[in-house]
Amino acid sequence: MKHELCVRIDTGGTFTDIVVANDQGQLRTYKTDSTPGDLAVGVVEGLRLAAAMRPAHLSQNTGGQRLLPMGEYLEVVAVDNRIVLRCKCGSDLGDADKNWKERAAVVRVGANVAGPRRKLHEDLEMVEFLCPACGTLLSVDVKKKEDPFIVDAMLSTKLLRELITG
Repeated sequence: MKHELCVRIDTGGTFTDIVVANDQGQLRTYKTDSTPGDLAVGVVEGLRLAAAMRPAHLSQNTGGQRLLPMGEYLEVVAVDNRIVLRCKCGSDLGDADKNWKERAAVVRVGANVAGPRRKLHEDLEMVEFLCPACGTLLSVDVKKKEDPFIVDAMLSTKLLRELITG
């Protein structure tokens, strides 16, 4: 089945805005820093961000018992026999004892496109982790390019199960 997209781009003085409309009229917006010296850099970064996002039809789960927050948008939830990390929108990001960043939409920002207010050493990259369903920015890491994703926390699902079952 063929799907068509309409993309509109606004290269403002501070931000580059990307608006993507699918063939059913659903809109998604993306924002990156503008790059006044070379507007194409900001446009390409915005398109990379849009391409990193997975379709919005991913499972939206609202059931389960909320156990604890993991920041502003992530929470640990007990669902059936699993303990998962979930975005506030309801999208599961995998088992809580695994690195959730492996399931997120990832945007890698190199030193040359990090924006006018960010300076990175050429060996470093900024990595943005977004919810694959709603596009919410969940975390940002700065790491060496060759290093794996930083693990924020590894939860013991065995211990969490014991706590909720008594």
